[in-house]
Amino acid sequence: MAESMVRWILAFAVVAFPGVCLAQVNVEPLRARLDDAGFASQFDGSLSTKGGNKQKLAFGGDALVGAKSGLHLAYVNVAADYERQNRVIQEEDAFGHARYNLQLGSWFWWELFGQMEMDRFRRIVRRDLVGTGPRVGRSGEVLSIYYGTSYMPEWTLTEDDSARRLVHRWNNYTSLMIRAAPMTVSTTVYLQPRFDAFRDYHLLVVQTLGFKITKVLSSNLTGEIRYESEPPAEDVEPLDYAVTNALRVRF
Repeated sequence: MAESMVRWILAFAVVAFPGVCLAQVNVEPLRARLDDAGFASQFDGSLSTKGGNKQKLAFGGDALVGAKSGLHLAYVNVAADYERQNRVIQEEDAFGHARYNLQLGSWFWWELFGQMEMDRFRRIVRRDLVGTGPRVGRSGEVLSIYYGTSYMPEWTLTEDDSARRLVHRWNNYTSLMIRAAPMTVSTTVYLQPRFDAFRDYHLLVVQTLGFKITKVLSSNLTGEIRYESEPPAEDVEPLDYAVTNALRVRF
């Protein structure tokens, strides 16, 4: 049932978003801007409160900052979401990702990255991972396409665990970006099977459709699908998906 749902949603994403379609951000548009400017950043934020008969507190934020100098490129992405309605927590998660690239040729880079996340409703108290491997691809004025692969140890602590579990994953991703001013379409797909058990895999698809309004302000529609073939806990669904529409400020 879950696998059929994944196929249905992926089919919907192809129709709903041009090209291929929860805390993770598609960073390929930022990489393209770094090639031109050397430094770039973007910030998203939201806050909602209600009182009286219906009580609500919700806030979320996302920050992405990157820099490039010569053969070196690095960026950091952090995000968090929290929502409470009538004193019941509905959402609580946080995410952080840092990545460094060393350019070794016109189409070849070496990557080093680290990541941490927590997600109350997926029963993840803490998940940490690191990885390293090559990235290859080409970037043009209109079309950019890349592929990366890496070894990625992953440590996960869930609410039911007394110690963190370590698994070794093969991280693969492909990225496609199309620029047709004032619109940018960007898609990144991650597939991360375990080396010793390919049936245990993570799938993440992030699709961004952006419209430039001014030099610093843009509107962005983002679709995200996350699927874990073996969820962190028995009562956790393997599939999560989200669609977000936001105004973005860039510097």
